[in-house]
Amino acid sequence: MLEESVRVQIETLKEFERDLAYIASLGLTRKQRTLLAWLAERYEGGMNYTTLITRLSEEMRIPSSTIRWNLRFLRDAGLITAGHRDNKGIPVRLTRKGLLIAENLIKRGEKQF
Repeated sequence: MLEESVRVQIETLKEFERDLAYIASLGLTRKQRTLLAWLAERYEGGMNYTTLITRLSEEMRIPSSTIRWNLRFLRDAGLITAGHRDNKGIPVRLTRKGLLIAENLIKRGEKQF
């Protein structure tokens, strides 16, 4: 009986987490949602901020300034970690929050790359 109660609580928390991820994604632009989904599905890790901007710009055929601006927003929102002016060379990666939102976007079919 206790095990069943714990299982139900865990499932309720997972559902709540998915709902929060969906709500959080509503505040992102289409490009930001696309970038998050791309990072979750295609990014193999290890690239620094500048290298990733170049790759995304070429692959998505979007100006690098647009990619840079949108990645900066994702970094400032705590959805990715990446180096910056004072802390260069750190590989870009999704944070736990970013991954939750990206997984939710992918499940909802919101990827356009």
